[in-house]
Amino acid sequence: MRIWLGLAVFCIGCGGCGGHPTGKFATVESAAPRRYESQQAQPGSEAEAVRTASALQDTAGEQGPVPQLRKITYTAQVAIVVEDFSQIEIQVAGLITKFGGYISESKVDRTRSTQRTGKWVARVPVDQFEKFLDAVVEIGVPETRDTNAQDVTEEYVDLEARIKNKREIERRMLKLLEDRSGDIKDVIAVESELGRVREEIERMEGRVRFLTNRISLTTVTITAREQQNYVPPQAPTFSAQIGQTWAGSVRTLKEFGRGLVLFAVGLTPWLPVLAFLVIPVGWLVRRLRRRPIGQPLSLPAARN
Repeated sequence: MRIWLGLAVFCIGCGGCGGHPTGKFATVESAAPRRYESQQAQPGSEAEAVRTASALQDTAGEQGPVPQLRKITYTAQVAIVVEDFSQIEIQVAGLITKFGGYISESKVDRTRSTQRTGKWVARVPVDQFEKFLDAVVEIGVPETRDTNAQDVTEEYVDLEARIKNKREIERRMLKLLEDRSGDIKDVIAVESELGRVREEIERMEGRVRFLTNRISLTTVTITAREQQNYVPPQAPTFSAQIGQTWAGSVRTLKEFGRGLVLFAVGLTPWLPVLAFLVIPVGWLVRRLRRRPIGQPLSLPAARN
């Protein structure tokens, strides 16, 4: 009886240990989430990044490898037609500022009063890319709108891996330089190689910074031209196609006639030279035809 009573007390004690924690341990374990929640800030903070990384690691074992974020650069070309060019510069600059971008290049041609043109290259954040394009085409009549996306993930990841390897080589070289027991020529060789490795690292890091800039900021080229009463082109009808074909044929005929006239005008100064060459040759050909076979050719005698 005592043996069974002891076993029951032992099981109850084990069950209590396996239950919810109490006392000091419960306080420590429950305080950690509250402390972490107090560290959470707005999206983009360090606490938010830690929470996202932890969530991805927790789900990696259940859903397989975590998909890598793609590195994509976006570019666009927009051409618009405006009736009043005097306000276009202010409107374009205002839109770029509104969407958090800046102008990296601008060119305005006012030499022709009948049709002024302008070109602006804007750098706009990637999250405002589509909204900015929609706003640009609203300040005029759009002619063309082309967008392009280039995936640079492979190059970006390759550069990061190469930089990591070069950093490891740099660390090993610095460790070798700490040991001055070798010959001076060996030390100089290591320092020279270290300089070359650091140069490669700087070049690759510069490329990474360039790609990062292109990924975070899109490039939009805006061209505008001034034209009064502009009507966008429409698909031509069958009668319009007949008229265009007739007009094209007449235009080709006129160009052919113009070419013939120009050829005749260009040939006129050469007529005396051609006559000087053709007349003796023609006379010689006629004499050869009239001469009997076997009779030598006799030139006309000179007169006294």
